Amino acid sequence: MNNKELQAELSKKLGISQKETAAHLAAFVEEVNVQLTEGKQVAFLGVGVLEVRKKESRVSVNPTTQKRMLVPQKLTPAFRVTGTFKDKLKNQSQS
Repeated sequence: MNNKELQAELSKKLGISQKETAAHLAAFVEEVNVQLTEGKQVAFLGVGVLEVRKKESRVSVNPTTQKRMLVPQKLTPAFRVTGTFKDKLKNQSQS
């Protein structure tokens, strides 16, 4: 599902115009980005938790040249799925 399809579905379910839905969705995404850049987690009830994790610096080896290089630390996005969502997927795959 892409952004336009999501807007159309939400617009139908909420009974508001797609233009209003697009504005609400944009505000939601902006707020999620703000929270994540501040180092906070964003939890979606029944789905999972979106967070930013710090990967420590490490030494890596180029397989072609065997040369060692330092990979600096960086921040990466991560998503943890809730147990209830995993159970839903598990039950759906067994049906």
